[in-house]
Amino acid sequence: MQHLSSAGFLEQKVAPDTHENQNSKLDHKLSPKDTEYFATLGRHVIADLSGCEPDLLSSVSKIQEILEEAVKKAGATIIKSNFHQFQPIGVSGVILLSESHCSIHTWPEKDYAAIDIYTCGEHVFPQVACEYIAKHLKASEIYISSLERGIKDPVNNSSFVHFSNGAKQITSSQLDESIVL
Repeated sequence: MQHLSSAGFLEQKVAPDTHENQNSKLDHKLSPKDTEYFATLGRHVIADLSGCEPDLLSSVSKIQEILEEAVKKAGATIIKSNFHQFQPIGVSGVILLSESHCSIHTWPEKDYAAIDIYTCGEHVFPQVACEYIAKHLKASEIYISSLERGIKDPVNNSSFVHFSNGAKQITSSQLDESIVL
């Protein structure tokens, strides 16, 4: 089930504890009433992923593979990728996109990853990339903050989503009663 959030993202329930989401293919066709979705210069998703698989978080090649596939699934175009393996553990990486960027920093000793995805354009969906990354890092808890960039009213444009063991909570400065959780 998917919903257009108050911040303009297509959202669906995710079951991070199972690392399976049989219905994860989002239908990105928006109705004419949703045209305000693209009334901004960009969409920014920042996520904290906890309970991730430490071996994945320690592997620069796996992290790069997961992030590159995630941004492709989101509809973005990769210009260049740069990833670094820290010693003894941890990875940082950034993907420069035609539409902006995607970055990650991992702390395998804490089973934690921080991701940042900023995109512009009508064909890129950063929420899709975020969900893909969380699923493939096997996150058990996901905190997602999203906001629209380049809008005239920045006070009323953010939302916060928390997934934990399959449950979803949303807080927002502009929640719409039509949002179904």
